[in-house]
Amino acid sequence: TPPNPPSRAGVLRLSVAAAFLGVLGLCLLGGTGAQADSSVLTKSGTVYELLSAPYSQILPQDVSSYEYAANLPTLALRMTVAGQSFIEPVPGSVDSSFKSAQAVDYEETTDTVFIVYTKDWGYLSDLHVAIRRGGEWLTESLFPPQGFSSALNPQLIVTRQSYKDWGPNGSSVTKTRSIVSIVWWEESWYATARLALLFLEDGQLSSGDVQFYGLNDLRGYSGPTWTDGLPPSSYRYPAVQPDPTTNGGFMVAYANLALQKYTTLRITFPDDLTLLGPAPSGSMNRNSFARGHFPLGRNLADSQVQPLVATEAAVGTFLSPTGSPTFYWNSGSDLTFVRSDSGTMTKTPVAIPLRPDLSVDKGIGLVRSMATKD
Repeated sequence: TPPNPPSRAGVLRLSVAAAFLGVLGLCLLGGTGAQADSSVLTKSGTVYELLSAPYSQILPQDVSSYEYAANLPTLALRMTVAGQSFIEPVPGSVDSSFKSAQAVDYEETTDTVFIVYTKDWGYLSDLHVAIRRGGEWLTESLFPPQGFSSALNPQLIVTRQSYKDWGPNGSSVTKTRSIVSIVWWEESWYATARLALLFLEDGQLSSGDVQFYGLNDLRGYSGPTWTDGLPPSSYRYPAVQPDPTTNGGFMVAYANLALQKYTTLRITFPDDLTLLGPAPSGSMNRNSFARGHFPLGRNLADSQVQPLVATEAAVGTFLSPTGSPTFYWNSGSDLTFVRSDSGTMTKTPVAIPLRPDLSVDKGIGLVRSMATKD
């Protein structure tokens, strides 16, 4: 049997058709024609991969029963454990929209998989989150407050924070919580990077309390934005990375087009909630501790937004401990990178020729090793 096989009763907030497909689509596979777009390896050796392809390509054995879904663009999660692979459609993804820019992460303590992806509807695209835990799915549609916009290139990480909270009878207790941080680029009235936060506390997801922030606002400099002379690839790819020097915090790097700077912020969160309000009397009221979800941003580094990052390929970013970014992308025959140091860029991008014995993945590992050192 697959790890934590899903149950029909556990699929949450789905249409009946999508839930039914998600349950019956579970199968044992030696392989599939779809290629993984994003993947994560757990400490136990399980590999989780995101696949995007027509439904018939991901689950060909189901097409005879669900012919209407055969050509629908579908996102699926493939789980490989002990040499065997299992696949499930991501609930809510079996529809006519084009799914793109997926990211996946895994939280070891709670054995939970987190997925973020966009649904493209012509001129607009919106953001969706799917969470798999204990064989059950929870889905969230992230609609920013400003409404009419396009979400691009989301990134997701999960961090773990230890914090103090009020316990029974007003006592102070130490707890841990998972913090899901999602960053993406948004084309709206202003072009900007945004942040969404979800918290898993006491084993429960605060699903009704997703918080949205403009990263320009957290930096303290927002307003009209300009892209003159800049290729889209130089600013449309924000990055997020865990920060092991903090308690559950992370670093986020993005182009602040209002400031015309490429900015790296260190984001942390309050870790003593007993300081945010009096001990509750009677039943617990989590609303009084809403400030415990508020991100605390500190500016680490600023450099120029770089027109040298000019490519049709997706751009990745690695951050050093002091927040200096290194951008990289697959140019086809080369893996290309550009590093930012002390507010300046190397004069030209550096290309690493790819060979049979130097794959893209190996090249990315080399860039990561270099980039994450100061």
